[in-house]
Amino acid sequence: MIIDANANVGPSVYDDFEFSPTVERLTENLAAAAIDGAVVAPLKPPSFDFDRANARLAARLQERATCYGIGRVDPRVDDSVEHAERALSEYNLYGFKLHPWEETVSITSPNVPPLLEIAASYTAPVWIHAGYPGVSHALSVREIAQQFPDVPMILTHGAQLDISGLSLTDAFELAETTTNTYFELSGVYRRDFIEDLVETVGPERVLFGTNAPYFHPTVEKSRVINAEISDTTKQKILGENILNLLEIPDNGHSFE
Repeated sequence: MIIDANANVGPSVYDDFEFSPTVERLTENLAAAAIDGAVVAPLKPPSFDFDRANARLAARLQERATCYGIGRVDPRVDDSVEHAERALSEYNLYGFKLHPWEETVSITSPNVPPLLEIAASYTAPVWIHAGYPGVSHALSVREIAQQFPDVPMILTHGAQLDISGLSLTDAFELAETTTNTYFELSGVYRRDFIEDLVETVGPERVLFGTNAPYFHPTVEKSRVINAEISDTTKQKILGENILNLLEIPDNGHSFE
């Protein structure tokens, strides 16, 4: 199956989309792009109440067989540890996401390790919006990844933002010095970066994603399709890898 490893839905505090980013609209857009499903997190709600957003998402995904929910947690709030545990135990979500830029908190903040300890106890992956200066630069992510080597960390945008200079160099430094990091490709417009990532970390640690509703699913999918990598590698990136991470059977669907 082709699975988007990084999608977002729900009411947003930013509310600047041309359409309402509902679960229904997401599944329509994915179907139009011949994408079978997605890992789905809440957008940052106007109420800033991620626990409520996580519960709402879990309820709405119950009848969506190929939408795999993850929670979202703000490390700054006093009950963030309880939110993380509730996402995994009560709402039965597959993991949770941290967005250091939107929450204005460094990934190396002392508030983050207790959340990763929860993830470790449930053997759950953690999504990190990575590459943002000051809060989630690649080398800062490396520090926390090495501290928690048993927690799989899915890093958005290839762990960088501009695909140039030191941010690119440091993303590869992160890739080469950790084994529990996975590189999601939304917004990665340079084909050589995808090809070099595959060569550096192997095809199993690279993941297709769209960061919906921000990017177009057909465009993001085409970046993987057009890369000069083997068809077997494309199959892994487009779905097999994230399904393996989440321990979900692959029902089969070629990307061709």
